[in-house]
Amino acid sequence: MHSFPESPAVAPRPSLLADDVVHALPVLVLGATLAMAIAIVHLEDQGGILGNVTPVWMKYGYYLVETVAAISAALLIRGKVLGWVLGLAASIGPMAGYVLSRTVGVPGDTSDIGNWGYMLGTMSLLVEGTFIVFAVISLRRIARQSRVPQVGG
Repeated sequence: MHSFPESPAVAPRPSLLADDVVHALPVLVLGATLAMAIAIVHLEDQGGILGNVTPVWMKYGYYLVETVAAISAALLIRGKVLGWVLGLAASIGPMAGYVLSRTVGVPGDTSDIGNWGYMLGTMSLLVEGTFIVFAVISLRRIARQSRVPQVGG
């Protein structure tokens, strides 16, 4: 019978459905609040729940951002790692769309090219950028924590 040397015990990599055991409740509440702010800014920008955004693909994009941001907030309040990841999607997507719509335009809507003075858009960039910073820092801390050797394993 062969005897293999034991490798040092290392915590398993966190799964997206794992609990965020690294961050205290105030950090999770801040993340959830930023995620809800993303949803609210987009709800306001589209003109209410049904909205009046054209072209129609952009209207559904707003719905998607609002839904993903709200789910992200709920998961963050529950302390789930997936909340940070979904919040990143709800931040990076609209941020990229905003920049594209102001620079080269987007299919079906070139009316906002050069319109950098839109206050709600600026607020959206600020909230999304803040969430991105918090999420990246949080996910890095979670990943680093998962690589710490476990004692007595």
